[in-house]
Amino acid sequence: ANCLQVLVAEDDRILQKLYEHTLGSWGLPLQVRMVSSGIDGLLEIGNLTEDEQREIEGRCVVRGRR
Repeated sequence: ANCLQVLVAEDDRILQKLYEHTLGSWGLPLQVRMVSSGIDGLLEIGNLTEDEQREIEGRCVVRGRR
């Protein structure tokens, strides 16, 4: 089964849990990964295969810094 992979970069553990709960409550086929910084997020993306990287092109949402 296909599922949408979601990578959340958030350093606040409480917000990470909130995002996990919120995304999980949607009832969608999601695979959610949490990392604690934007740098860790970029490293995760860098570890993807070229095909996986092509799939995410144009599907990224960036939230501004606090």
